[in-house]
Amino acid sequence: LIDIGDDCLVTLAAALHASSLLSLALTSKLFCRLVCSGNSSRLLWARLVRSKFFWPLTSQASPGLYRALSNVQHFKWHKCELETARHRRPYLDGRTSSAACCLEGQLLMFGGTLNGNMGPLLDDLLHIKYDRINKVVTIKQALLSGDSDEAMHPGPRRGHTMTATTLGVTPVACIIGGWGNGEIEMTPHILSKHTSGYQWSSPQTTGAEPQWRAFHSATEIGTGL
Repeated sequence: LIDIGDDCLVTLAAALHASSLLSLALTSKLFCRLVCSGNSSRLLWARLVRSKFFWPLTSQASPGLYRALSNVQHFKWHKCELETARHRRPYLDGRTSSAACCLEGQLLMFGGTLNGNMGPLLDDLLHIKYDRINKVVTIKQALLSGDSDEAMHPGPRRGHTMTATTLGVTPVACIIGGWGNGEIEMTPHILSKHTSGYQWSSPQTTGAEPQWRAFHSATEIGTGL
């Protein structure tokens, strides 16, 4: 059971009764995270609502209903301490127009610019970790795999999107668009995690390419962006 992953739980959520998955989630914090906050969460909530409230059969869950059933009562801002290498601090203060997402439980941030969009464009990939107990945010350079092809790197940009999704069964982050030192095409750049670090790639695409754009938004719907 410890080896159950999100891909397996998605299948279970589609096949089992919702109460069975909720019982599994109650057995440990690990299962609660996998069942209720992984990729299976959307299917789990949809199935739970249909079984308890006779909701019409649909392939999409209602985000409004998900929020209504959640136990979050309020949000509160906390001022945190920042821990990072001294040489990196100038590249964080005044940073804007970057993008971030959570890939396999790790918060990652890429790109952006400094000094109110007047400074240099950035192309660094940063790992952000939050210590809830001590209220400390630690930012470090994310480790890239030695096999990573430099030609696949997205390059310096701002105003892009960075969205977590899956390709097949592989969790990835997808970077699209933005402004760079020159014109930036809408070719997607894919970031995936490997044993030796993160690796960039650029998949083949079909169909009409969207017009070039920046400061747009992107989200995952089903298995697509």
